[in-house]
Amino acid sequence: MSTIVFHHGALGDSVLTWPLLRALPACTFVAPSGKARLAAKYLGVTPIDIDTPDLSRLHAPDAPTPSRLRLSASDQIISFVASARDAWATNIRRLAPQARCAFVEPRPNHDLDHHLAEYHRRQLIEQGFDLTPAGAEPRINPDGPVVIHPGSGGVDKCWPAERFERLIEHFNAIGRPVVVLLGEAEAERWSGETLERWQRLHHLVWPRDLVALGQAIAGASVFIGNDSGPTHLAAQLGVPTVALFGPTAPRVWSPIGPAVRVLAPPAPAEMTWLDVQSVADAASH
Repeated sequence: MSTIVFHHGALGDSVLTWPLLRALPACTFVAPSGKARLAAKYLGVTPIDIDTPDLSRLHAPDAPTPSRLRLSASDQIISFVASARDAWATNIRRLAPQARCAFVEPRPNHDLDHHLAEYHRRQLIEQGFDLTPAGAEPRINPDGPVVIHPGSGGVDKCWPAERFERLIEHFNAIGRPVVVLLGEAEAERWSGETLERWQRLHHLVWPRDLVALGQAIAGASVFIGNDSGPTHLAAQLGVPTVALFGPTAPRVWSPIGPAVRVLAPPAPAEMTWLDVQSVADAASH
């Protein structure tokens, strides 16, 4: 049975679909190019770039069949990009009349009391798709470095950079190598002085794309990061993951994986609530 999954979201949201993608044989993942290629590398799905003109035209009335996508040969279509009543859904039903379709709202418009992945699963069940998500296998790399990503899409979700530095100093003192992953957000937000100091004192890696990010994370003995896309990715790669939470709710947003430890306050709080020793201890167990 062949299935096409359409998704257009941030890295963390994309990775949260991986348990679903694993459960679908012969799956085509239609997503932004980097996220589609990342899923292809680690899950074996067929990647299609969603940001092409013919796929964008599916949002307009009476769109033609996209040239790179065999809609008429698909048995199932799961969409995270449109509601069941808009032009996109009308086009899909017309171009793939043989397919069972499900339309999943990717983000709730209200507070959840359960995980986002469960929110998606319940929508699928309501539409006749009773799928059992497939978990990631543990990835054990005892000789790998501690991999740290100090960033996040939201500034308020970031543990203070100076505490990350003290954490790195702790690992250096006990002889554990550390690799620090930085990206565009840090390049934009951090001062030149801070970036120069980190470049001088720490082993920095700037992954050129999401596949390179996955490769840098996959070899870690443990990954430490904020509530961010790379942290979700580490968890889904099976790497032991320590996720640092503050203002966001782990019951909704926590990473999913076989070896995830979440550090979170009893109630939402600024990231200054968390001390260095607690993170070091969590990463050592």
